[in-house]
Amino acid sequence: MSVNQSLSKQRFRVQIVKRGNVIVSIYKHLSPLTVLHLSRKMPYETHAIRQRDTIVMPLNIIVGKEKSRNAYKRGDVVYSPQEGAIVIFLKDTTPTRSYNIIGEVEEGLDLLDSIKHAESIKIERIEES
Repeated sequence: MSVNQSLSKQRFRVQIVKRGNVIVSIYKHLSPLTVLHLSRKMPYETHAIRQRDTIVMPLNIIVGKEKSRNAYKRGDVVYSPQEGAIVIFLKDTTPTRSYNIIGEVEEGLDLLDSIKHAESIKIERIEES
């Protein structure tokens, strides 16, 4: 990891209520405005929407396209300007729309594979000591 990545890194816990936690690293330098808006309104309570090979978590945040791209890897964490949601990819893909890349899953990706539609989700920042 480069010095820039470590300085801009924030860790978040995505709690799948009654099932376990997924740890996500978000990097400010990947999409600075998106990460700023997401960080301001922590914590979030939402639900998971399973769409093919993605998990979508609506957040009611409006941010436009920023450093978007079109190809994503398993475990990539992105923001969808079209849906106002965080999306986690469960497999490598090239979707028809572009997203703002914001980070990656560090731990618990296998737990997301078994997530069911409309499960309750809590997202909170992990304070580093």
